[in-house]
Amino acid sequence: MVDGMVEKINQLYDIGKITLDQKNMLLQAMQEQNSDQHSEVHVATILGSIEKPIQIKLISEDLRISGEKTLEQINILKGIEAVDVNNAENAVIISTKKEGSESKFFGFGSTSQGSVVIQAPYKSPITAKTVSSDVTINDFQSDILIKSVSGDIDAKNILGDLSAITVSGDINLDHIKHCSELVSKSGDIALNDCHVTGQLKSYSGDISFKNSTIDTAEIAVFSGDISLQPVDIDGDLYIKSFSGDIKLLIPASVRDKIKHIQFSVSSGDIIFEDQEEKVQLKDKEVLFDKGTVKIHLKSTSGTIKVILKKE
Repeated sequence: MVDGMVEKINQLYDIGKITLDQKNMLLQAMQEQNSDQHSEVHVATILGSIEKPIQIKLISEDLRISGEKTLEQINILKGIEAVDVNNAENAVIISTKKEGSESKFFGFGSTSQGSVVIQAPYKSPITAKTVSSDVTINDFQSDILIKSVSGDIDAKNILGDLSAITVSGDINLDHIKHCSELVSKSGDIALNDCHVTGQLKSYSGDISFKNSTIDTAEIAVFSGDISLQPVDIDGDLYIKSFSGDIKLLIPASVRDKIKHIQFSVSSGDIIFEDQEEKVQLKDKEVLFDKGTVKIHLKSTSGTIKVILKKE
């Protein structure tokens, strides 16, 4: 059986269905499973799926999905025995297997339980809904929607619009072209090199990002801190924390875009520093000579600190 699986993987590589890296990853996974658990690796290919929306519904399996420019089909590299696949006319639906159902496409062997690994055309729109699963997604040029009841969400290199919602878990994003909605009921939200437009909310957790662009956005936490180090601010910004501190570092390049900064603190301190000493805080407001961007900062119980950086 092992020899047959090796031949199958080599055939997929020879006809261009998987890359060399994918081939090596499969062979390594097969060897590990064979030596540790004497199990086999499932490889499944779903043809006729290029740019078709992919809907994923998992209960307890962790999900790892990546986009590939060269693919014209979906490859399920791991976890095929745990899911059902329906290649419908308008979408490919991948869901946790119902007891007694059987796969409808080629694939053989088995893999370790607990995760599903998928590679798909990089322009395929993705909707993933999980119950108790971590989700890792990267390298897509399409819109992405992820909802998880209990699990972390990690995304990287997404050139479409990303929305991520988790009840209990962290959200970690890197190099996302457009973030329209990010919500974690109990977890932290961390962004690097992202473009934010819309809502970022965490009920019990911190929100932080750096090297990112903020368009018109509302950023809020109930119990947690907010720390922002943007590279640009292109629209109005509303930041509020009920029980937590707010720290905002504004680069010098953004200064001329700002109309005013308003502060609202019920129980806490306001710390404002202009490193170029051109403007000052007066009556909980900083006024600028020009610009259109309005920044509103509110903390019920916490300190608000704003630093206007110099060149």
